[in-house]
Amino acid sequence: MSAKSKHTEPRSPTIQPAGGDLVESIVSALVLLGVYAVLFTRFDMRLLFSDTTLTGGDTASWFQVLSTLKNDFLPKGRLFGFSQGNFFGYLEGQHYFILPFLSAALLGFVFPLTVALKVATVAGGFALPLTMFVAASSITGRKRAGALASALSLLFLFNESYTIFGGNWLSTFAGEFCFSWAMAFLPLLVASVVADRRQRRRGILSGILLGLIGLSHFFVFMPAFFLPFFPALETLPRLLRKRKTRRRAMGTDAGTITGTDAEDAGTTLRILATYAIAFLLMAFWLLPMAATRAWAQPISMIWHFSSFKDFARQTLAWIWAPLALLFLGASLSKRLSGEERHFFAIVIYSLSACAFLFYVAPGLGMPDIRFVPSALLLSSLGAAIFCESVLSRRGASRPAMGGRPSAGGQGGTGLIETALPSLAVMAISIAACAGAVGMGRNASSWYRWNYSGYEARTEWPAMETLGEKYKGGPDDGRFLWEKQDQRDNKDFGSERAFENLFLFTGHPTSEGIHYGSSMMARAATYLQSSYSPNPVDPEAERIYSEVDPQSWPARFALLNARYIVTHSEQITSLFASHPDFALDSKISKFSVFRYERYTGRYVSVLPSGALSIVGGGAGGFKTDYYRFFREYELYEYPFVSSEFADTALESTVKKTGVVWKRYDDYENALLAKIAILGPSSRVTTASAGEAEAGIQEAGIQNEQVDNFSIRFDTAAPGEPHYIRISYAPGWKSRGGEKIYPVAPGFMLMVPKTGSVELYYGRTIWEIVGLLLSLLSLPAAFAFWKILPRKRFPHRLLLGAALAVFALAAVYLALQASAGYPALAKDIEAARRLNLSVASQRTRALALVEPWATVENLERFDNRLVFDAFRIKALARLREKKVGEAEVLIETLRRRYSHTRALESLPTLK
Repeated sequence: MSAKSKHTEPRSPTIQPAGGDLVESIVSALVLLGVYAVLFTRFDMRLLFSDTTLTGGDTASWFQVLSTLKNDFLPKGRLFGFSQGNFFGYLEGQHYFILPFLSAALLGFVFPLTVALKVATVAGGFALPLTMFVAASSITGRKRAGALASALSLLFLFNESYTIFGGNWLSTFAGEFCFSWAMAFLPLLVASVVADRRQRRRGILSGILLGLIGLSHFFVFMPAFFLPFFPALETLPRLLRKRKTRRRAMGTDAGTITGTDAEDAGTTLRILATYAIAFLLMAFWLLPMAATRAWAQPISMIWHFSSFKDFARQTLAWIWAPLALLFLGASLSKRLSGEERHFFAIVIYSLSACAFLFYVAPGLGMPDIRFVPSALLLSSLGAAIFCESVLSRRGASRPAMGGRPSAGGQGGTGLIETALPSLAVMAISIAACAGAVGMGRNASSWYRWNYSGYEARTEWPAMETLGEKYKGGPDDGRFLWEKQDQRDNKDFGSERAFENLFLFTGHPTSEGIHYGSSMMARAATYLQSSYSPNPVDPEAERIYSEVDPQSWPARFALLNARYIVTHSEQITSLFASHPDFALDSKISKFSVFRYERYTGRYVSVLPSGALSIVGGGAGGFKTDYYRFFREYELYEYPFVSSEFADTALESTVKKTGVVWKRYDDYENALLAKIAILGPSSRVTTASAGEAEAGIQEAGIQNEQVDNFSIRFDTAAPGEPHYIRISYAPGWKSRGGEKIYPVAPGFMLMVPKTGSVELYYGRTIWEIVGLLLSLLSLPAAFAFWKILPRKRFPHRLLLGAALAVFALAAVYLALQASAGYPALAKDIEAARRLNLSVASQRTRALALVEPWATVENLERFDNRLVFDAFRIKALARLREKKVGEAEVLIETLRRRYSHTRALESLPTLK
């Protein structure tokens, strides 16, 4: 292609906004003003700019995260890092979405940080009507289409059929504000992908928008990821068709390409540019996030619907399903222009991507319901454009999208006829605004509840007192808390308040908002269930501890926990009567107990023979480490998984310790050893907690801990040192010693000298990611300049991409019918069967038999496999096979000792 032909290459017809259409411009401006009038009048803007700490649902925990980013990470040149605040230390920001928080942190240099966060949380919702306006106007070339899309976005925002899936106001106020940011970018990406094809653009803007969506929220990024690939699917018929005249379709210069080949080459280059720019833009965060997923916690969740009616109600299927059929018909209609059919084909393709992701999500360890909001928003955009297109064909002022003359264009062209479509859009928009106001029954009250802040809640004085009386830092020990629930929301505006003790007191604590960011998240919530009657967890089918006072000394000693705050009568009385705890203060309805055996040390020297190496089981090291945390009797014998042990550690362990092939061997041998030593004396002696946690404090001095460093002096160099702070790959020793992940997820090292310093630095993946992100600008410039003048293997690239696309889809679809989704489906079906009926009992056994294995207990370690064993045992009891039932029940009792699940097991006589 010559430089001259660059300006004469064929382009699909587009429609530019009509200059001089005063009615359309006025109507569009009025609708947009009306939309924002609804937004501003529904919410009290004074609360947005009041200097109070945001609360409400998950929102109550975002200020602590933002404060750490602005005051600790950014001054050190980091956008994410290690925080001691929750989960016994974790990778804060590395497994969540950085763009909204970074924007709030930067805004916090101008405004109070409390205000900056509030503005950031509503920014996505307030931006959505504008981005819908821009997107629809760009796609159609008509402002009134944008006006209608903007009005329909209010129906999406104020829809209250769900409160947590994402995108609408209730989800935003429940804590999903990053999701709202991503949703605001989504319409712009749709418009950009459409414009790329029409105008033969290079896809650079689409890549930037896709990257911004990824940095805002991955559950929106996943369906958005499919959009730029749509042009590749359009080339599929040409790639499959045998082309006998291929040579003649090329120019006389064998090195140049023209015609269809040029179009396909441009498509290939555009797709490549879009994904390359998106990847480079996200690389600084994406690469280190992916590289550290082993130290995070996946959440498998299948949203259960009681009936098809319940599914339709919660997902608004009665809206998107008919619209999908409408869009499908429009994409095939010969009455519409090619540009119109192409747009509706993109909408159908996007909705199909959402449906596909909904289906495969459980197999990926993701909640399926989170893909519904994207489908609803895409349906709103498509509905606005379809409705406006129909209205446009009734007037004479404008041809339909894509340049085709309107159906009504043959008749009169008077002012009234010309203005009718715009006036109709205004009427529909007014109805949409009114509908949104009627739908939004709770949004305003939720907003007031959240944005008035902690300071307006009934127990805020107690939190203030707590913060003043127990002001400290990580060196002053961890502060644990009894879990509150929804009934306690009035206390602080959210049941999550105490997970922010790091913010209010400076003391680290256990559970936090970023559950999926730490492999210690399961341990933290299990810990809480040992002293909370009403534990809550985002993972379905969790097995919780019983309220277990006997375990408390060992757990407090292991975690360097100093205080616990309680509120229920049951837990308060149990701590008050426990010999290892004493009431430290009474603040309003809350009691603070101190652990009497608190030593003030995160670091300890392991006694001779205490350390083991254990081979990994079917569930991997995470399952074994979590089992160690549950079984507090083993705390004085921590182990390193063989996955991480090297020759040096093996040599150290073999001197006094043991190398075990699997966890069960390790557990059985050590429990037998403890039984011989007499476990009752270990619980009641003065050193009970320290003994159970395997602590030898002598020789550790000058210990200092913060988010980026751990320092201490030791009198025992050359011996294994147990550091009770979560392991993360960024931790390094100044002396070059290797740091090992040790059960239950902490750090272990063998210092060479008496003075030790660990620091949290950048991993190689973080460095590579930063370098790649710095290349995003030159890469964008390069793609902008490159033209497919010369032949390159675009057909091969497109074919390979389509093959990978198809194989990935097949693989993901297969995953959706295996593993956790299959387990959940079979056990749910078995739970509904009556074991007293022979035929149903046979069916139940067929369902649970494949899952009732020790290997599956290790792989899944949840209530589903527990119930596979339980149901099988009950069925065997019905069949008088008591011996087999006894083996099954004993397996569960041994593996899940001290848990509430045991209450559901039958008693064998």
